Amino acid sequence: HATVIVPQLGAPGVDAHRVRELTGFKVRFGPVYSRDIGAYCENACKKTASLHKAGFSLIERLVLIPMELVPALKMYLPVALGLLVLSGLRPEGILFREAWENAGVYVLCGLGAVVTGACLVPLLLPVVPFRSFALKGLLVGIVFGSVPSYFLGDAPFNGIYHQASALLLFPLVSSFLALQFTGTTPFTGQSGVKKELRYALPLYIAGGAAS
Repeated sequence: HATVIVPQLGAPGVDAHRVRELTGFKVRFGPVYSRDIGAYCENACKKTASLHKAGFSLIERLVLIPMELVPALKMYLPVALGLLVLSGLRPEGILFREAWENAGVYVLCGLGAVVTGACLVPLLLPVVPFRSFALKGLLVGIVFGSVPSYFLGDAPFNGIYHQASALLLFPLVSSFLALQFTGTTPFTGQSGVKKELRYALPLYIAGGAAS
């Protein structure tokens, strides 16, 4: 038959013309998932509506969350530890109580931003407004990241500057991590991701510098 059937999600880089040119085999782009190739063949290689559809269920999103969360935590934990050490550093040594009193709120809010962007946004993906992952992360970050920061303690966030910095920085962290999730979804295109990066990256850089 000289035909190769490939699933759509598993063959985004397959050049059918080039394969035919080099091997003589015809590439047929079959159903979305490889598990449906059997049903596709039984249906005379015709795609039904169900074979066209790409789902992204809660379970599928849950399975992918560790891929984003673990690297984010690996980057965040040294930052949090460094902040605590600097906040508690005194001539007589590191005072752990002062370190937590001065920086504990920031550490908790930062952790909240990481969890929000890497976990909550993927879980709430279908119900959060906006198509843009960066905007989804920003919105969820504002609701679950910065707003609770006002209730975590009084001293570090009692000034307008600190409150403004928290409101700016932590949602941006959440937004950035949510944007990383685009690479694991079955419905985001390369051009759309590039478009998001063009406007999001300058905002992340400017927001980080301002905060």
